[in-house]
Amino acid sequence: MKYLSLIFCLSANLFLISCGGGETATQTTAEAETPKIEVNTSPKKSGILEPVKWTFQAKSLGDDMYELNMIANMDEKWSIYSQHTADGGPVPTSFEFESDNFEAIGEVEEKGKKKEGPDPLFDGLNVIKFVEGPVTFTQKVKVTDASKPITGYLTFMTCDDARCLPPTDVDFEFAFAE
Repeated sequence: MKYLSLIFCLSANLFLISCGGGETATQTTAEAETPKIEVNTSPKKSGILEPVKWTFQAKSLGDDMYELNMIANMDEKWSIYSQHTADGGPVPTSFEFESDNFEAIGEVEEKGKKKEGPDPLFDGLNVIKFVEGPVTFTQKVKVTDASKPITGYLTFMTCDDARCLPPTDVDFEFAFAE
């Protein structure tokens, strides 16, 4: 009797599948040798879908004021969701700023080609999604200590017409020249 053991270990840089088998008293030596498959690649080469690419830019507005731009570009037919989409459906895009060297001016604003309506992937729930890139999320800030960067992360979810990928966190950092 053979035992099959699958171990999936997924991290940012590792995907490992290990197949092993047990042996019984009636197995031959050839049957007892079980194949091992190990795959160790970076996400860029592993075939893991990454349909959304993010870029980050800080634009000086003068007087220690900056516009922090978080820009999403999606592959064709992929969408990301607004910060203001309904509960009970897709995970809305969100931003978590971890630094204490700035004051936020207003809320994060979003600009891009939006579509609002019932989504069959979420049982007809009304959602707000961006169907084309670029999508720009902008936070205006007053920097109180330009020697330190503003750091944090964003969380987003992406779907095409047939499937969704799990929510993903992306770290960001905005550095300022003195």
